[in-house]
Amino acid sequence: MREVVAVLLLVLLCGCGGVLDGAIRSANVAAELGDRTQKILASEYDREQQDCIDRATAKPEAVACVTAVRSRFASAWSAYRAFRWSWLALVTSIESAQAIGAAPNPATLAILLGRMATAHGMLRAAAAQMGLSSDR
Repeated sequence: MREVVAVLLLVLLCGCGGVLDGAIRSANVAAELGDRTQKILASEYDREQQDCIDRATAKPEAVACVTAVRSRFASAWSAYRAFRWSWLALVTSIESAQAIGAAPNPATLAILLGRMATAHGMLRAAAAQMGLSSDR
């Protein structure tokens, strides 16, 4: 997680084009990191549910298996929602600043980036608990 925070803050603070451009680049980098992890989770989620259906000999067996898969992935989806909400807060801050022709507040951006990095760390931890990695 520290590497995610470091990358996002480095992109934000690099001074290349100002705070607004850095914030936009940070949001884009964060979105890519979160989307990569989510795609890995979604692929495995779909595969496991399909395996339940394919292996079941009766509907109640399939339902029980799919329910277990959904339960196993609940913390990952919760972490992903937290990540997306924090990303949306960052984007909203950027868009609000753009609307009035100002730069976003660097302190606010740092807080939002920190929250997003924390949520992404939770998402990666949930994936790792299931034996999945977003480092592929």
